[in-house]
Amino acid sequence: MAKAWLQAGKVENALRVLEDASQQKNRLGGKGQWYRIQLRLADLYRQLGRETEAEKIEAELRQLLVYADSDFWIVKELNHRKTRGSRAAIR
Repeated sequence: MAKAWLQAGKVENALRVLEDASQQKNRLGGKGQWYRIQLRLADLYRQLGRETEAEKIEAELRQLLVYADSDFWIVKELNHRKTRGSRAAIR
């Protein structure tokens, strides 16, 4: 839904959808889906110039995944963002 809003140029609506979904951590189909939502939300915050909020999300994810395997997709993505200056985009 957020992607559709972004394609329509309705950034505020996309932001609202992602922020709402972000609060549904235990209701989504799995943690992987929630991780992806968090990364998309961080991307959108950056697009809006809200770097501090984006970094906060990524720091929270890193803390949650401190014991995860280094080849877990989200850990790899977070490490990639760290080396690229947090400018990676999530699919």
